[in-house]
Amino acid sequence: MRKTTLFAVATAAMIAVGFGVWAIGAPSGSMGGRASLIAPPSNAHPSTGQRIDPHQIMRNAGPMPTTEFVD
Repeated sequence: MRKTTLFAVATAAMIAVGFGVWAIGAPSGSMGGRASLIAPPSNAHPSTGQRIDPHQIMRNAGPMPTTEFVD
């Protein structure tokens, strides 16, 4: 019983810490200007005006490799 309670308390604490890090570590643009306490690497997200254009990715994509399925 004691081990189960300890496990439940440790699990709850890890979930709470994980949620706190997730909430605080969000990029400043997505949370209404809230600054991040944990600084991500400089190339972690395109915050300097660099955007990923999905249409360009789809235009430049080649055909997917196909394999024959032998039943």
